[in-house]
Amino acid sequence: MRPSLAPLAATSALIAALICGVSNTSAAADESSSASAVSSVSSVSRDVSPTTYASQFNRAVNRARAQADRRRLGVDTCMTRLAAASAHRMAAAGDVNDTVSVSEVDRRCDLHAVTQQSAVGGSDGTRTLQHVYLRYARDLVLDRRWRIQASAARQAADGTWYVMAIFAERT
Repeated sequence: MRPSLAPLAATSALIAALICGVSNTSAAADESSSASAVSSVSSVSRDVSPTTYASQFNRAVNRARAQADRRRLGVDTCMTRLAAASAHRMAAAGDVNDTVSVSEVDRRCDLHAVTQQSAVGGSDGTRTLQHVYLRYARDLVLDRRWRIQASAARQAADGTWYVMAIFAERT
């Protein structure tokens, strides 16, 4: 039987959060924060398209927000394009550390209070939200200020999924 990677994933996420300056409140507290906490889930799947993966993630975000009595988030196409470019770069490089420039999102999409989060792993968008975002970035996902979201996922040649999520307010 293969040992569980959960303790390693939790430790990795905590270390990444500390290095990047992410805590339960710091990412949401800074109006233009750009924190990228890296987390992983060990399952890999080729059974879902990048568009389906991102749609599953967006729906799962809204389900989690509804359960926490938070407003449903709309999806922004401008932010989605920027998230897709970032997810593509991460998958091509095999590195989760690509970030979306907050100033670029502000400028190109006319938004403020933007934050972004990247992750690697998860066999579909719902599992990634459950196992990565809600475990390590719950306050970010549930922040009351957010009105729109965007996410994109790309799969590397080895089958690993790379996900970029962006949350923002309208100006």
